[in-house]
Amino acid sequence: MGRFFFEGSYALCDDWKEGSMVHFLIPDQSGIYSKIEKHVPNSMIQFSHIGNVVNGKEQAIDDETKKWSGATEIYRLMQAEDTTTLEVALDVMDEHLEFMEHRLPIALGKIKDICTEI
Repeated sequence: MGRFFFEGSYALCDDWKEGSMVHFLIPDQSGIYSKIEKHVPNSMIQFSHIGNVVNGKEQAIDDETKKWSGATEIYRLMQAEDTTTLEVALDVMDEHLEFMEHRLPIALGKIKDICTEI
């Protein structure tokens, strides 16, 4: 889903298991690193964002990062008879709210398009 927020973005993770670290990056290898707090395959995943990544390396937590470190993203798939709904819950700082209100619906729309093609 990240590529719908930033062109060319991607995620790196060894195994996508609880406790694993994930780097959410753009092509210049900058972005954020997060921990998978909970993962139930085909059901839900929860990320806790920790800090910034610069040139592919995790950065120490500074005063600016402390403002958002610990924020979470939760994605849940909810099954009904013949429908699956993706529920998203995000912590977001006020200065990022407008961006997320604009980009998240686009990203979710792309996911819906992909799912209806299957």
